[in-house]
Amino acid sequence: MGKPNPHKILLFLWFGFLLALNYIIPYTVLKDYNKLLGVYIFWPILTIVVALSCFILVNRWGKISG
Repeated sequence: MGKPNPHKILLFLWFGFLLALNYIIPYTVLKDYNKLLGVYIFWPILTIVVALSCFILVNRWGKISG
Protein backbone atom coordinates (compact mmCIF):
# COMPACT_ATOMS: atom_id res chain seq x y z
CA MET A 1 0.00 0.00 0.00
CA GLY A 2 1.19 3.48 -0.83
CA LYS A 3 1.02 6.66 1.14
CA PRO A 4 -2.47 8.10 1.56
CA ASN A 5 -3.21 11.04 -0.70
CA PRO A 6 -3.40 14.21 1.46
CA HIS A 7 -6.06 15.72 -0.82
CA LYS A 8 -8.36 12.74 -0.31
CA ILE A 9 -7.84 12.87 3.45
CA LEU A 10 -8.60 16.59 3.49
CA LEU A 11 -11.77 16.09 1.43
CA PHE A 12 -12.91 13.28 3.70
CA LEU A 13 -12.33 15.43 6.79
CA TRP A 14 -14.06 18.47 5.22
CA PHE A 15 -17.21 16.60 4.22
CA GLY A 16 -17.20 14.74 7.54
CA PHE A 17 -17.05 18.12 9.29
CA LEU A 18 -19.99 19.39 7.22
CA LEU A 19 -21.96 16.24 7.99
CA ALA A 20 -21.25 16.65 11.70
CA LEU A 21 -22.40 20.29 11.52
CA ASN A 22 -25.64 19.08 9.94
CA TYR A 23 -26.44 17.17 13.13
CA ILE A 24 -24.70 19.19 15.85
CA ILE A 25 -25.83 22.75 15.09
CA PRO A 26 -29.62 22.19 14.88
CA TYR A 27 -29.78 20.08 18.03
CA THR A 28 -27.42 22.16 20.19
CA VAL A 29 -26.97 25.75 19.08
CA LEU A 30 -30.40 26.23 17.47
CA LYS A 31 -32.48 24.22 19.94
CA ASP A 32 -33.77 27.35 21.73
CA TYR A 33 -34.74 29.15 18.52
CA ASN A 34 -38.08 28.92 16.82
CA LYS A 35 -38.02 25.69 14.79
CA LEU A 36 -38.72 27.40 11.47
CA LEU A 37 -36.14 30.11 12.09
CA GLY A 38 -33.38 27.59 12.76
CA VAL A 39 -34.26 25.33 9.86
CA TYR A 40 -34.80 28.03 7.26
CA ILE A 41 -31.62 29.89 8.11
CA PHE A 42 -29.10 27.14 8.87
CA TRP A 43 -29.83 24.44 6.30
CA PRO A 44 -29.90 26.71 3.23
CA ILE A 45 -26.54 28.15 4.28
CA LEU A 46 -25.15 24.65 4.81
CA THR A 47 -26.55 23.60 1.43
CA ILE A 48 -24.77 26.50 -0.28
CA VAL A 49 -21.48 25.59 1.44
CA VAL A 50 -21.81 21.93 0.40
CA ALA A 51 -22.76 22.88 -3.18
CA LEU A 52 -19.77 25.23 -3.46
CA SER A 53 -17.49 22.55 -2.01
CA CYS A 54 -18.74 20.04 -4.58
CA PHE A 55 -18.35 22.59 -7.37
CA ILE A 56 -14.73 23.23 -6.37
CA LEU A 57 -14.08 19.49 -6.10
CA VAL A 58 -15.53 18.75 -9.55
CA ASN A 59 -13.80 21.78 -11.06
CA ARG A 60 -10.40 20.53 -9.85
CA TRP A 61 -11.13 16.86 -10.67
CA GLY A 62 -8.40 16.30 -13.27
CA LYS A 63 -5.86 18.63 -11.69
CA ILE A 64 -5.41 16.64 -8.48
CA SER A 65 -3.44 13.45 -9.00
CA GLY A 66 -4.42 10.29 -7.19
